[in-house]
Amino acid sequence: MKIPVVISHSGDDAYFKAVVIIAAQKNPVFIIGDEANEYIFGAIDNVQHVHKSTLYTERLRAFEASFVNYSSNSHEEELRCFRRVFLVYQLMIVKGYTQVFHLDSDCVLLEDISSIFPVAPAIPLIAYAMMPNYHPFFMAGCIHNALLSVAFCEAFSTLCEDIYINRSKFSLIAPKIEWHQQNKVGGGICDMTMYYLLQSENIVSVLDLNQAFNIHSEICIFDHNINIEFGPAGDQTFVLKNGLKKVIRKNEKYYCETKGGELVRAITLHFQGGAKKFISAIYAVGNT
Repeated sequence: MKIPVVISHSGDDAYFKAVVIIAAQKNPVFIIGDEANEYIFGAIDNVQHVHKSTLYTERLRAFEASFVNYSSNSHEEELRCFRRVFLVYQLMIVKGYTQVFHLDSDCVLLEDISSIFPVAPAIPLIAYAMMPNYHPFFMAGCIHNALLSVAFCEAFSTLCEDIYINRSKFSLIAPKIEWHQQNKVGGGICDMTMYYLLQSENIVSVLDLNQAFNIHSEICIFDHNINIEFGPAGDQTFVLKNGLKKVIRKNEKYYCETKGGELVRAITLHFQGGAKKFISAIYAVGNT
């Protein structure tokens, strides 16, 4: 059994279609979607659509009823990010998977993820990007590309309940809320705060995907954001070209160029924000 890729998305945006098609070339893909994208991948055998409404649970409804938005972003935008983990959790239970590889709908997976991570280990691995703690209240982890397990989803759900419903762990976010309010700094509490807390509070053990990996005898990365120079060596790791990491396609593989002139193989490329429109072009030829 291969590790399935899971992508949660509403709508039929062109960039999302490209991400699914690319990932499905080497991986089975589940889409947690809606009416707008229910039938658009019917011709691809290893893509399965699961309507998000079928994955709602009483646990999710209870969380949504208690959720308070402590962010400068909209209530629905923040809730949507929390909700997706509950939906992924229920998908894993319904389909019988102990682990999945989660992708944001603007993050391109270029390889067979089952050739990189162990399939069905005794203790499933949890792996996602842990951001440098630039200041005490930055507090961010990211699952734009992430190996998630049932244990992770259970821990995330329980932490959300302990913060938002019974408030037994509200103290974990209270200082960050106060700091944003007192300093009038945008942002605040989001799902990324939960991913940080799961690791910082030793609730789960996380393999940091922001580091470099030796995979099949090549140095490889899981790209955090194609718009920035950030990588395993910090904020000045990679060369940018026209505002994006310089990506070179070579022998059907993709490489980012470091400022030291080295080529590092990309397992994923995360086309965040305005970079979404470049997915198809960079996948076809790179941006060299």
